[in-house]
Amino acid sequence: MMSDILLIVTKLVLFLSAIISFWRWKKLKLGNLVYFPFYMLFVVLIEVCSHFNGISSIDKLLYTLFDIVTYLFFISWFYKILSKNKLVALLGVCYVVSLIFSLILEKITGELKIQSTVGTMIMFLLSILFYISLIKSNELIDFIRLPAFWIVTGILIFTLGYLPITFSLTKDFLPSRNVVYLILVVVNVLLYGFFSIAFLCPQKR
Repeated sequence: MMSDILLIVTKLVLFLSAIISFWRWKKLKLGNLVYFPFYMLFVVLIEVCSHFNGISSIDKLLYTLFDIVTYLFFISWFYKILSKNKLVALLGVCYVVSLIFSLILEKITGELKIQSTVGTMIMFLLSILFYISLIKSNELIDFIRLPAFWIVTGILIFTLGYLPITFSLTKDFLPSRNVVYLILVVVNVLLYGFFSIAFLCPQKR
């Protein structure tokens, strides 16, 4: 019963975030979140398809596709907001290499553990790079009204919660299913909740 309630809450937060992103799209086009409504639509479609297909192997394939698109999308986004930083480009190449190794060494219908672990670590590193860039900035920044701050904070919280799970996957060991489920629910709610705040912030180029 509790797991069903938590699942409903997670989906509601996700769907609300997607709705806000499309509602605010004209504003988002003024800033660096212009493609986020389409990414949110992609996430919603993955969740809907996963909910209705009922086949485990297809579920794994859907979430593998989700992982790949998500990592590539956010690496591209970080590359843009960090002024085409060469280190971001290098991390992007590292992810693509890890993806190729995953596709060669692991079954695509299973979990591509290599690319998932590398991708999550890269998201963590890119989040740190973003905060460093803010600290080094000579401009007076209102963090609360900065959309990218909320996006990156959501990503950082998600990676901090998800990294232990990805490392466990590489060792074919996971803590109890309930613990994993609770962690994923909490970090997903925070992630899409912070995305919603970012979409509602004033957008500046």
